[in-house]
Amino acid sequence: MVDQQRFDELAKGLATNRLSRRQALRMLGSALVGGALASVPGMAWAKPKPDKGKCKNPGDCPIGQDCCNGSCTPIGTPDNCFGCGALCNDPGVACCQDVPGSNFSFTCRSLNDIKHCGACNNACSGADAACCNQVCRNTDSDPINCSCCDCPCPRTQICQGGLCVCPEGLTLCGDICRNVQTDVDNCGSCGNVCSGGETCQEGVCACPPGQTKCQGVCRNLQTDPNNCGVCATVCHQSQVCTSGRCQCPNGTVAEFCSCTDPGLNCPPNFKCCQKLDGSAVCQATCAVACPPGTTCCECPCPHPPLCASPGFPCPPCPPGQ
Repeated sequence: MVDQQRFDELAKGLATNRLSRRQALRMLGSALVGGALASVPGMAWAKPKPDKGKCKNPGDCPIGQDCCNGSCTPIGTPDNCFGCGALCNDPGVACCQDVPGSNFSFTCRSLNDIKHCGACNNACSGADAACCNQVCRNTDSDPINCSCCDCPCPRTQICQGGLCVCPEGLTLCGDICRNVQTDVDNCGSCGNVCSGGETCQEGVCACPPGQTKCQGVCRNLQTDPNNCGVCATVCHQSQVCTSGRCQCPNGTVAEFCSCTDPGLNCPPNFKCCQKLDGSAVCQATCAVACPPGTTCCECPCPHPPLCASPGFPCPPCPPGQ
């Protein structure tokens, strides 16, 4: 009678195509010889004692071992995967048993195999049905492995349904997702650049609140001395722009605020008179320029006399004057 255990192992190996020709012949011959001897009266199948570990032929070894260099050696290891010397120790591969529980059907498998992803018999399934770099991945949503392993999406893009797309609300400009509602370099559409201090407001280039575009540049007409009140209205050098009006630094509204102002050119026989209210005027005599009710402040120093209005004291003369 053929040894039942050996017959089962032979059948499994042949059914799964994982048994080599050498192993199949070895098992078949071993089984037939064993059956023939068992039919002889007084004869019994003598199994080799596994503790001795010595062999001349593969049939001398227990199930799951092969005769390698005179010694019974377990198979299914990286150095003897499916037989003596059948190496399976390269990086990224492993000696896997395709039929768990069987003493045969060992095969070198790539650890990027969807049935052996990262480890023997670790099968990828469900959403994570792809094995990428020994890890089960979902190529429908993984931005590093979008539609296929090692197929990354460009930066800022996400993976949806295996396609690299921009997140909702963003537009692909070149290879970068942009918000064309706020991006000054892509305002309203890709490549539309805002300039002159403009910002992108709901997809339209416009000056920030409180500013007006003058000669292509956003200006604050309330404080810009070169665009005071309206574009191109230039205040004199001595003036400042306050609340959209050119005036003297102390708040007096006057055309000129200093006798050194380049715009103030007094005609012959006229002098520039600096008034206490901060304004400057050209008059024949500064003392005469003081209106009734004011005080003419004279100092023997090289500057025009000043007119002191009621409530305004005369400024002190420089020391020693």
